[in-house]
Amino acid sequence: MKFVIKDMLDRSLLKNKILVPVFTLVNLRDIIKETIEIMKFVALSKNLKIRLETDLKTFSMLKIDVNRV
Repeated sequence: MKFVIKDMLDRSLLKNKILVPVFTLVNLRDIIKETIEIMKFVALSKNLKIRLETDLKTFSMLKIDVNRV
């Protein structure tokens, strides 16, 4: 619920040009690896394993606002 309210507030701020996104070129693979590292502790606490399996050639660079993803 907390994230839904925050998302609604962010949309309102973006629409009213109070919040300006800052786009940065990032590697999608790096973002996914960071997310897995963060979630690994949650998974371990529930006796689950989390890992990334993919063809490394499929990853690309993206321009995103890293604070909003």
